[in-house]
Amino acid sequence: MRPVKNFLLRLFLAFLLLAILLIVLYETGVIDGGQLALHTKVDFIVECVLVLLTICAIPLALRLFKFRRVHDQLMKNKEKSLISWGMLRIVLLGVPMLANIFAYYTFQNMGYSYLALILFLSMWFVFPTLGKCYAETEEDVKPEENSVEENKDAAQVEKTE
Repeated sequence: MRPVKNFLLRLFLAFLLLAILLIVLYETGVIDGGQLALHTKVDFIVECVLVLLTICAIPLALRLFKFRRVHDQLMKNKEKSLISWGMLRIVLLGVPMLANIFAYYTFQNMGYSYLALILFLSMWFVFPTLGKCYAETEEDVKPEENSVEENKDAAQVEKTE
């Protein structure tokens, strides 16, 4: 499971480093910004697309592992499925973040920077750790599957309260 976590962590960090690199290149003037600042119609269309993409990508990425098909695959082929679905989850947040950073510097519209910041903060909810890798590939214990002793203990706790 450790190689899976390391791969996902490298992908996660690659998106963050690309975002930082893009910001540094624009801020230092290596890449000129504001090329399309006066093209309001193009700005409006790109903004609508990126807002919709951001609004759809965040809940999809955060809830991806709760979908039945994804969950079943994670239970059957733990490491292989975790690599593919974990990669998709990071890409779902990383690509729109980079697109919003690029659009911010291209159109000089603050709305894109807010979207990029929201995606950046959302990425930390899918930060790959070893504990999360194990937790996302383990079966959930249902209340019916609890042992008889656990049910007795729970009943005793309820009586004492």
